[in-house]
Amino acid sequence: MIPASIVMPDFQTPTAGFAHSVDSALLVLERLGVPDARITLLMAGAGRPDLTVVKQSPPPGTPLLSTTRVALSIAGFGFFHALPLSMRESGTEHEMGTREICRAFDSPVEKLARWFRAGAPMFAFSEQHPETCLPWLALFGIDASRWPEDLWFRLSLLMPALARLGGRQSGIKLTMHLLFDLPLHSVESFPTYRSYGQISGLGERSSRLGEDWIAGDGMRDVDGIRLRLGPVPLVRYRYFQDSIGSELLRMACGLCLSAYQDYKIAWLIEDQNLIPVLGDEMKNGRLGVNFHLGRGMKS
Repeated sequence: MIPASIVMPDFQTPTAGFAHSVDSALLVLERLGVPDARITLLMAGAGRPDLTVVKQSPPPGTPLLSTTRVALSIAGFGFFHALPLSMRESGTEHEMGTREICRAFDSPVEKLARWFRAGAPMFAFSEQHPETCLPWLALFGIDASRWPEDLWFRLSLLMPALARLGGRQSGIKLTMHLLFDLPLHSVESFPTYRSYGQISGLGERSSRLGEDWIAGDGMRDVDGIRLRLGPVPLVRYRYFQDSIGSELLRMACGLCLSAYQDYKIAWLIEDQNLIPVLGDEMKNGRLGVNFHLGRGMKS
C-alpha cells in the first residue's frame, strides 16, 4: 500500500541541466513503491536525446495511490519504426493499426532493456557495503548466510577464479590466503583405501583378481591430499580448532578441493625452535603441534 502523501515526481521537466531518462525514472518509481506492472512505457520518436522522458501521466504532484497507473513517453523509436514503411499504419476509432499493436511490445522490451543497460552496476560490490555482495554470491550458488558477513567481499573476489584454479595447488593457496590470510606451506599426498563388504562369487561365476574380486577387505583408492598450513601463531591455530573456525575451513576446502579426494589439514606453528612456556597463552605448548616428546619427530 502506497501512502497518500507520496506524489508523482516531475520527470518531464529538465532541472539544472539534468533530464530524467527512463532508467532514472523507473528507479525513482521503484523506490516509491510503484511496481512495474502499473507502469507503461511509450516511445515518442525523435526530437530529444534517446531514452529521455518527454511526457508523463499523471501530472507532477498527483498523489500516487495503490491503484494509480503511470505512463511515461520516452524519446526514441520503438518496434513500430522497425517495420517496413509499407507496414506502418495508424488505427481508427473502430480498429487497431500496426502502430497501436506494436505499442504493446515497446513497454516490456524497454523495461527489459533497462536491466541490460544496468548490467555492471547490478553486480558492483564493495567491502564497505557487504550487502552488495549478495547478488554476486547468489549467482555462483553460494549461501551467504553460512558465511560471516566480513568474509562476503573476499568470497566474492574468489569465486570467479575457482572455475579455472579449483583443485590445483594455486587455487588452494589463493583460497586460504584470500579468505583467512593463511599461508600454504606444502601439499602432500597420502594413500587411501576403500573398504568393501565380504561378498564372494567364487565358484559361482568368474572373478578377476583386482577387478571384481580382491584378496582382503579393501583396495587402494585415489590418493588423498594433506594441506600443511603455516607457519602461523599458536593463537591462530587455536581459532581454527573450535567449532566456528573449523567449519569455515571445511567450507573453504569444499570450494577449492576436488570432491572425489579425501583431505587432511596439518599445521606448521611458527618459531619451531622456541621452547614452549607453560602458563603463557602465546608461548604455550600443544603436544603434537609445536611440542613433541622424544629426540625428534617424524617428518
